[in-house]
Amino acid sequence: MEIINQIAGPHNFQKILDRRKAIRQALKSAEDGEVVVVTGKGAEPWIMGPNGSRTPWDDRAVIKEELGNLFSLPES
Repeated sequence: MEIINQIAGPHNFQKILDRRKAIRQALKSAEDGEVVVVTGKGAEPWIMGPNGSRTPWDDRAVIKEELGNLFSLPES
């Protein structure tokens, strides 16, 4: 969240703490010809939570699922 504090000001951005919701919003907001870049996790298989807890996570799978929800893509 540190980077958000550094860019605060006249820039147009939203702060969405839930990663899935943030990815969904970025995909929904993208217009034709724009690119959505999801950074920060890489291939890490989990999201770290409070007290060292880990939640299984795969950005690639989430992006594919959210794109499917948005555009009714057939599963492959």
